[in-house]
Amino acid sequence: MAVRVARLAVLVLLVAVLTSPTDLSSCGPFLTTAVFTFSRQPDDPGAAPMGILLPTFYRSNLIVAYRRLIGVGFDDAARKAFFPPPPKPEHPPNGVPAWGVLLPTATQDWLAARKKVPGAPEPPKIDVYRRDRTPGDYDEYVNCPDDAFRTASTTLGDRLARYGAANPELLDWLRGQDDVFANCSGSPVNPNPPPEGGSAWLQADRAYQIAAASFYAGDFDRAEAEFRAIAADQRSPWRTSAPYLVARCSIRRATLSHQPEAMMQAQTQLENILKNDSLKPVHAAAASLLAFVNARLDPDRRLHELSQSILAKTPSPSLAQDFTDYLFLFYKLDWSKLNQPDDLTDWLSTFLVSPAPADHALERWRATQSLPWLVAALTRSQAGAPPDLLQAADQVQSDSPAYATVAFQTVRLLENSKESADARRRLDAILAERTKYPPSTANLFLAERMRVAESWEAFLRYALRVPVGSGYDYESEAPIDPAADPQLKAFAGGRPIFDMDATTVLNRQIPLHLVADAVERGALPAPLRSVVARAAWARAVLLDDDAVAEPLARLLQKIEPAWNQPLGDYLKAADRSAKRFSAAYLMLRNPGARPYLDPGFGRLTPIGKLDSFRDNWWCAPAKGEQGAGSPGMGWAWSPPMSLLYGASRPQATFLTEADQAQAAQEWAKLAGFPGAPSFLSAVALEYVKAHPNDPRAPEALALAVRSTRYGCADADTGKQSKAAFQLLHARYASTDWAKKTRYWYSLH
Repeated sequence: MAVRVARLAVLVLLVAVLTSPTDLSSCGPFLTTAVFTFSRQPDDPGAAPMGILLPTFYRSNLIVAYRRLIGVGFDDAARKAFFPPPPKPEHPPNGVPAWGVLLPTATQDWLAARKKVPGAPEPPKIDVYRRDRTPGDYDEYVNCPDDAFRTASTTLGDRLARYGAANPELLDWLRGQDDVFANCSGSPVNPNPPPEGGSAWLQADRAYQIAAASFYAGDFDRAEAEFRAIAADQRSPWRTSAPYLVARCSIRRATLSHQPEAMMQAQTQLENILKNDSLKPVHAAAASLLAFVNARLDPDRRLHELSQSILAKTPSPSLAQDFTDYLFLFYKLDWSKLNQPDDLTDWLSTFLVSPAPADHALERWRATQSLPWLVAALTRSQAGAPPDLLQAADQVQSDSPAYATVAFQTVRLLENSKESADARRRLDAILAERTKYPPSTANLFLAERMRVAESWEAFLRYALRVPVGSGYDYESEAPIDPAADPQLKAFAGGRPIFDMDATTVLNRQIPLHLVADAVERGALPAPLRSVVARAAWARAVLLDDDAVAEPLARLLQKIEPAWNQPLGDYLKAADRSAKRFSAAYLMLRNPGARPYLDPGFGRLTPIGKLDSFRDNWWCAPAKGEQGAGSPGMGWAWSPPMSLLYGASRPQATFLTEADQAQAAQEWAKLAGFPGAPSFLSAVALEYVKAHPNDPRAPEALALAVRSTRYGCADADTGKQSKAAFQLLHARYASTDWAKKTRYWYSLH
C-alpha cells in the first residue's frame, strides 16, 4: 500500500509593529484579530472627548490632539481640512474609451467635452503617467495632472461659446490638443502649426499647445523658451499664465533632470510673479508652488511656517494643503538634525514611538508648563515619576481634553510603583462614569483596573471587555463590520470577551478549581461561559482531575447539546483508560477543542470543523514561551497592552500562596504534554489495541490520522500517524473510515 508523506507547517501569526501603512500584498494568511483599543487613531478622530492619546497614533491624529490641547478650536473649516470626506468613486462615463481604463474625473470630463466638436474623431488613448526606464532605474509619475484637462475643457467651452460649434478651426484646435495629451505617456508628438491665414485666436492657442506638448514630452528648455515667448506676446490670452509655467519648467528640471540649481531659478521666478500686479490672476497658484519650492530649499523654515498655519485659531484657506505638506515634510525630515524645531514638531517627535528620551519631555514640560508637554512627560515616564509631575497631573480637571490621557498615565505610573490601592481608588471613580469615554478608552481603563484586581471576582469583572473593532494587524484596524466578515456578527452587538492580559492570567496563573467555580456559578456571560467551560474541561482531562472534569462534563451536557452523548460515555466510563479515551475521542471529533483560552475572538471556525489555516486543537508550548493563549500559535501583544505593561506581564497577585503554587504546578504539567495530534493519537492507539471491539475504534483511528495532517506536528507525530493508519487498515479495512483514510502523514 502506497504511503504519501506530507510536510506539515505550524501556522504562526505575525503582528508587525510598523510606522508606515501596511502592505497587504505581503504573504498571508491574515487572521482576524479583535481590537479592544484602536492603536492608530481614536474611536472617532474628529469627536470630543478625545480619549487616551497613544504614541502609536498616526501623526495626523496627534496633530489634531495637539491643537485641542493648546485650546485651538475645531470648527467646520478645520474639520474639513483635517478629516475630508472620502473621495467619491470614479466611474467611466457612458461610452467608455475603447481601452477601458478608469480615468480620473477631470480626464473623463475632457473626453466628454471634446465630443461637442462636430466631426471629432475617436479620442486617442490617454495615460496620465509617464514611465522613464533607464539601466538600473525606473521612474513613474503623473505627467499630466488634473489641471491640464480642466484647462483644456474650460478653453474648449470658451471657444465653442465664442466661435460656434460649426467653426472649422475648432476641429483643428482639437487635433492640436489631442497631440498635447499624446505626450503624457508616449513618444514626443508636436502639434502642427495652424493653417496659414488662420485666425489670431487659433495661432495663440496653438503656440500654447506647442509649448505644453514640449513640457509634457520632457523638453523643458524648449518649453521654457516657448512659454517666455508667449509671456512677451501682449496679444496672447496665455501671457499671464506663461510666467508661471516657466517656473514649472525649472521645477521639472530640478526634480526630474536632477538639476538642483533649477529649483532656485524657480524660486526667483515665482517671487517675481508675486511682485507683479499685472500677474494677479496667477498669484494664488504661484504662492502655492512657491511653498513647494521653499519646502525643498529650506525645509526647516517651511516646516515652521506650516506649523503656524496648522495651529492658527482662524483657519487659512490653504489649511488642508498646509496640513498635507506638513505631514509630508515631517515624514521626510530627520528630526534630530532640525536646528530649532517648532513646538509642535518637537512635541510630535518626542511623543511618537521613537528613541526620544523621557528627560527631554520632562525638561520641556518644566520650561513651558503646557498641557501637551505634561501629556508627553507622563507618557514617557516609567516608575518613579517626579512628584511635581504627578502633582501637576492631579490639577487637570475632568473637562480638560487631556484628562483621560493624564488619568491613564498617572494610574500606570502608580501601578508601576506598586501603589495599587491609590490606583484602584482613582480607577473606580473613573469607571463609575465610563460611559463618558469612548469605548477604546473605557477598555484601557478596565485593563488598568484588572491589573490591580484585589480578588478573583474583581479580576473577572474587569477582564470582560467589548471589542471595538477588528483587524489583521494594528495598521488595519477598523470597526467591526458583519457585512464584510459575517463571522463577527455575534461580536458587533456588545458581546464581551477576553483580551491578551486576561488570557495570560487565566491560562497560566489561575488554578483549575477557580476557573471551574466561575463557570459553575455562572460568573461569566453565556457565550463566554461555554468557551471557558470547554477549555476548563479539556484541561481537567489532561490533568486527570476527575473532581473538576466530571461536574464540568455534566454542565457541558446542558449548554453544549452536540456534546451530550459523548460526554455521557465519558461520565459512564468504567476505568481511567476508558474515561481518557472517551475524552480523546470527543476532542478528535472537535478540532476546536483545547485546554486553554484564546485572546480576542479566538478560533472563529466552528468547534466541530477543521480550520483552513490549521488552527486546530493545540500545540506544545515552545521552550521558554511566555505568551498567553494558544501555546505555539504566536499570539502577539497589541500596542496598547505593550504600552501598559512594558516588559512586564500581568500577575494574579490577588491569589493565595497555595493557589499560586497549585496553578504553577498545573501549568508545569500541561507544558510537558506534546501537541494534540501526538497526545490524542497515543490515547486512541492505546485504548483501541486493548478494546478492539469498541464501535468507536475505527472512527477514532481515522480521526487520529486526520489530526496529524491538520494539527501541530512534533517529532513523534509521524510515528503516531503511521501506527494509527496501519492499525486502522489491519483491523478495520472494510469500514468506511478505513476507505476514507488513504494516507498517513509524517514531518520530515
